[in-house]
Amino acid sequence: MLLIGIYRFPSRQRQLTDEKMFWERFSTVWNQSVFLSSSQQQAYFVQFEQHERQIVVDHVDKVSGEKRSVIIPFPETIKLDVTGNTSLVTIYPSGHTTVTTIKFTSQISGKTSLSFQFGWGAYRVKKD
Repeated sequence: MLLIGIYRFPSRQRQLTDEKMFWERFSTVWNQSVFLSSSQQQAYFVQFEQHERQIVVDHVDKVSGEKRSVIIPFPETIKLDVTGNTSLVTIYPSGHTTVTTIKFTSQISGKTSLSFQFGWGAYRVKKD
């Protein structure tokens, strides 16, 4: 009983803030990747990983040949809705992307869809 009193359950405000920061970080990394792919003429690969609960943005540095990655972990309240373990979106050297839709479910805000469009790395966010 004493341990239950001591454990601090996550507050709803903190969970909302975690989700907001997740979406803002994704938007920043996505826009940066689209810009760099077209300016450096190299592909970026964005993997949405269900079991690892993260988004991984990879590219190979042209100068050093090293693989560089940015990892964006999912907040505890967000789950990726995919058939397999991973969904992949490619940002081509032209800045265009794979046309696809990635779906998430949030315990707080419900379902969210990211629809990636062909033109210049644009995507739409749809709340269900």
